Amino acid sequence: MTNVLPAWKTILKDQKQMITLMLLDVATQWNSMFDLLEYALSHKKELDTVTQQRDLGLRSFELRDHEWELIEQLHNVLKVHALMHHVDKTKWNQTLTTPHAFMLHNRRFSNT
Repeated sequence: MTNVLPAWKTILKDQKQMITLMLLDVATQWNSMFDLLEYALSHKKELDTVTQQRDLGLRSFELRDHEWELIEQLHNVLKVHALMHHVDKTKWNQTLTTPHAFMLHNRRFSNT
């Protein structure tokens, strides 16, 4: 497992991606799961590549297409919560209802 980080950095460099590390899910920070999923989806090709390298011993973590679809669905659900959290921080929550949040969600995240 000690070879995973150098391999990850090499894969990102080969894909001309900025060298970054996957975020952790933190139980006390509800939005960390959203951030983790967003990172995973934006690095799908790289994650597939690293898990397919037999010498790294990560084959059991390789995701199938239906698992990627589930990740995308959960990510989309959490987008609404992320938007609500953002709205709450800006004090718009006093007039924002759930339908409004979905409308804003569709506008804000429609290109992702």
